[in-house]
Amino acid sequence: MLLLTRPIDRLMLRFGDPRGLGADRRIAVCGTHRSGTTLVGSLLTADPRSRQIFEPFNPASGIAGATRSFVAADWPGNDWQGLIDDFLGAEGVRFRYPVARGHRRLMRWLKGTRLAREYAAARLLRTRRLVIKCPFMSLSGQYLIDRHGIQLVFTVKHPASFFVSLRRVGWHEDLPLDDMVAQGVIDAATRDAATTPAARAGLFWSVVNAHALETRRRFPGAATIWSHERFCRDPDAEMARLTMALRVDYTAAMQRAVAEATHGIVVRPPAGIVHELVRDAAGMSDDWRDQLSDEEEAELRLRCGPLYEELIGEPW
Repeated sequence: MLLLTRPIDRLMLRFGDPRGLGADRRIAVCGTHRSGTTLVGSLLTADPRSRQIFEPFNPASGIAGATRSFVAADWPGNDWQGLIDDFLGAEGVRFRYPVARGHRRLMRWLKGTRLAREYAAARLLRTRRLVIKCPFMSLSGQYLIDRHGIQLVFTVKHPASFFVSLRRVGWHEDLPLDDMVAQGVIDAATRDAATTPAARAGLFWSVVNAHALETRRRFPGAATIWSHERFCRDPDAEMARLTMALRVDYTAAMQRAVAEATHGIVVRPPAGIVHELVRDAAGMSDDWRDQLSDEEEAELRLRCGPLYEELIGEPW
């Protein structure tokens, strides 16, 4: 694609930020998918001179070296730390080529992918706040903080609401548990013992959020939790709490973005709709309650209930 050609590379090297992906403030938004990462990323970049990079470590659409889902740089025996260093330092980063056929191929080559365009803009334009929205870096959060000084936001959704959301978009049978086994995050016996969709979703939710809790304990000033349920009940209060923890202003532009995102009429989008950011926040909070069987709820409660309460400070 055009953004991978040598003239563009030289342009970014000559005029871009010498720090690579530099900014006055760098924030990574992590968490399980379907937990609010896309929404939080868009809200934190509502202000001018704030930019977002969307899912650079997505194994389907991210940088070429991201070959596992939920790269575990915080676990020994994995070599993801070098890939993260190169990405943030803008050293030899390569992107997957956009898929296109026929007459669309030239336009795709010229425009590149969303990720490549965001990456180029972040390098060439002096950014006040850079938000890396990437749930796939959730198991690398401690390295992002310790090595690169990045502030972490972990978005947490109620386990039952998470499972219902997964099932609505058809992702409940395709969780990256095999990639977690391959990276030493969990063992094969633990994966194999989760035999139902609810059990697999609960296992995945627990692994990611237990690491979020550990990261917050180890780096209390650099990692914070954003609660989907608290946001639904009082969007302004939860975003004000988050921005205070991040030491950024809760600006008028951000407040307008919060109001626009939470005063829609949609509670439950149609099946298959992945991103529906303008929603009726108040109606979403407990929408999962009539969509689970008693067995599914009991399984999720047993596996995830204590961790959810520890993370959020609220009972199931």
